[in-house]
Amino acid sequence: MAPLAAQLTELDRRIAAAQFENTDLKARLAAIESKPLPAPIVVPNEDDLVLRVRTLLGEPPPAVDPRRIEALESARDRLELRLAELSCALTDQLSELGGELDTAEHATAARLADLEKRLNELTASLPMADRPERAEQPPTAEELDELRNNQVRIANELARFSIAVREEMAGLASLVPAGRR
Repeated sequence: MAPLAAQLTELDRRIAAAQFENTDLKARLAAIESKPLPAPIVVPNEDDLVLRVRTLLGEPPPAVDPRRIEALESARDRLELRLAELSCALTDQLSELGGELDTAEHATAARLADLEKRLNELTASLPMADRPERAEQPPTAEELDELRNNQVRIANELARFSIAVREEMAGLASLVPAGRR
């Protein structure tokens, strides 16, 4: 009877851990889904601002060099391509993270169902007085490490893309004449 009681105790511990993990994953997923998207940042058009200031000061607008316009349009096109690349990479990262969460939830649910089935089978063979109590278990260190590693990997990817966009913006800034900054 003692080995069976030990098995039941171990199964209870494992079921409690799986239930805690499942509840925690559902709470995290709900938190992610409930966060509102940030409002877009409105950047004023520099050319319009410069033109308005010069008009207020009474200066005539400077002559526009068509080669300069072509260079700026080309740089703008490169920046738009880079932003599209960043958007795709971010979407892929979020999809990957969502897939990992879904996989973890399905694996946890399957594992929990299997453990509950085994527990019910074992519990059914015991008298009511010998049935153990259940206790909740926190996530394991491996699970927390895996979650942290995934978060660090995604943060590093976002930082790389942010740096690339800033470098592209710096390249564009060097194309704007000194009087127009």
